[in-house]
Amino acid sequence: METTEEVIDNILKASLPSDIFNISKIDEEFKDLARQIHPDICKHPEAAFAAAKLNELRQKVDKQEGIDEAGRYTINKGLTLSRLDFKKHEKLLIRSARNRSLLLSKIKENTYIIPYYGINKGEFEAKFNTRTVCFVGRVFPEEHVRWMLSRMLEFAAYTLDAGFIHGGINPDSMFFKPNIHGIQVASFYHSHLYSTKMDTISGKYKHWYPVYLFKDKKAKPNLDSYLAKKMAIYLLGDPSGSGTKLKRTVDKHLINFLLSEQPDSIEAFLEYKNVLKNYKTQWYNLNE
Repeated sequence: METTEEVIDNILKASLPSDIFNISKIDEEFKDLARQIHPDICKHPEAAFAAAKLNELRQKVDKQEGIDEAGRYTINKGLTLSRLDFKKHEKLLIRSARNRSLLLSKIKENTYIIPYYGINKGEFEAKFNTRTVCFVGRVFPEEHVRWMLSRMLEFAAYTLDAGFIHGGINPDSMFFKPNIHGIQVASFYHSHLYSTKMDTISGKYKHWYPVYLFKDKKAKPNLDSYLAKKMAIYLLGDPSGSGTKLKRTVDKHLINFLLSEQPDSIEAFLEYKNVLKNYKTQWYNLNE
């Protein structure tokens, strides 16, 4: 349990909502923190500044601000689409757009790839066609993570089938569409042809990558499914990506799969489809 002084210090140092909140429990946590540091109750000299900063962080969740390898981004929501505005590192963004276009020209199933990505009136932006939510800082119940992992593994399988490695599956590069149970990939900084060597990885999620990659500089065909599993572990509440602490709380079929390794992303997707047979479907089959 943090002291009030520690809470205030953490709030004042925070740059993103996820530095303070578990986003999936933000309403409850915001109320508790606001009550704890309210200037009328708390006598800490920085209480008023911390309360203002806490409100600012809470408002950022509605704007959905985040930071990825190219810098800060903001999701601006309209009536029928969301726009992702990137703020800096134009060379990286151009590289990402080029990789996206190349992958889009080869992949069989392109619904996972963000539909528009480019420069508009001097600003680099990406557009979604339905309500889209950032994964950063979020934790979900296991039944939600199961379908999210299925979509990520399918994307990894399609990508490998097209001869590519995405190389950057993480909470900053992927978004989810709650209305249609879908995901969308919005950055392609590390994407490359499978036959070539990787020259970059995500610095923020460096600890998620397999050790061999740092020596060989060449991805194995299971890299994207490997990272998708790390992502699932993150969404289950373990940001380290190791997953070992989830053995006591996550169903054995799911956690055993997350801690296993398959030779390639296509095999991983097919194996996961068998794992899902251990769970009841949420619909009634009219043919039975």
